[in-house]
Amino acid sequence: YRSPSRDHEIILHRSLQQNYSQSLRTLRVTVAKHPSGIDFIFMVGGFSDSPFLKAVIKEKFEHGNIVVLVPRR
Repeated sequence: YRSPSRDHEIILHRSLQQNYSQSLRTLRVTVAKHPSGIDFIFMVGGFSDSPFLKAVIKEKFEHGNIVVLVPRR
């Protein structure tokens, strides 16, 4: 038996994971369409505060000429 709070945590985790995955897919498609035309990725909004998402995006995209920028609040 799982408590309602544990079920809620699992649902929230899956939802966040889906949002991260969708964001990464969108970025990959955009970068692939413009291999020489993208210099910066600006991370703004609520998910840009996520240390996990920042690390993944920097790992996947911060190579060559692409610079990942996350403004401080």
